[in-house]
Parts: sequence; C-alpha cells; structure tokens
Amino acid sequence: MSATDAERQQLSKMARWLTMDSDKALAEIRTFFGASRPIYLLVNNDLLMRLGEMIDYGGAPLSFNSKVVPAHDNLHGDISQIKQWAYEEGDGNYLVQKEGLNYHLWGTPKLSGTEKNSLIVRLLPFVDSLKKLPDGVQLVYQSNWGGYLSIYKIDLK
Repeated sequence: MSATDAERQQLSKMARWLTMDSDKALAEIRTFFGASRPIYLLVNNDLLMRLGEMIDYGGAPLSFNSKVVPAHDNLHGDISQIKQWAYEEGDGNYLVQKEGLNYHLWGTPKLSGTEKNSLIVRLLPFVDSLKKLPDGVQLVYQSNWGGYLSIYKIDLK
C-alpha cells in the first residue's frame, strides 16, 4: 500500500529532520508544530535499518559502519571487542543492538560531522549521544538494555 500525498509529505519532513543537523532539525520541528502543545518524539534503533527509505523520502544520505558479531558469555570481553571495532573502523561512537545470539553494531565514520550531529544519532543511544542530549531535549522514557525505544520531549523555547 502506497502512502497518500499527505502521508508522503509528513514522512518527507520526518526523514529530513532525522538526517539533518540536530540543532537545525529541532528549530524546524518547533516552528512546524508551534507552542500550542508539547512535542514528543519516539525513536527506536530500527530507524537505522530504514536509512534507505529516509533517503527515498528526501532525507540526507548518512553513512554508518555496520557489523554483526556473535555474542559470547563474557559481556566485558564483548564490549572490549566492540569498542576496538568502533575505533578501528570509525570515530569510536557506536550503538549496539542485541539480536538473538548476535550483536548488530552501528558506528559513525571517522571525521564524521554529518552523521554524528544528525538528529537520529543524537537521539538514539550511541555512546557519545548518551553523554549529552541536544539542548532543549529531555529524555522521558528509555527501555532497558540498549535503549531500544526512547521517548523525548522537546522544549518549546
């Protein structure tokens, strides 16, 4: 089933916002929705699997390193291996999704500006994103292990 024109316009806006610079995206979101009611964003890690669709809807192309590795009984050893991969293949900023007996790893590339500052990376639980959210964004809810699902409230400034 294809999206209607109205749905396509909404999907296009969201794709653009998620893939653009987080500060610019948040300013556009505030302008678009206005100050009449609170603004909440729900994001989940599966958005990374939908990057191609976001580009199709007009989002900026983002490049991530990605790898699937087996999970072992030694969590600390796995984390060490994941961090090593993140620094060898990228700039050290990574997100881990547990999928059955494997981890799906996502990392931002070396010298990344576009990816690292995009709204999608700033809101998903990449290790650098967890250190500081964009200004005017509050985490309302995050699911356990890996922060698969997160809900944010955007201040109306």
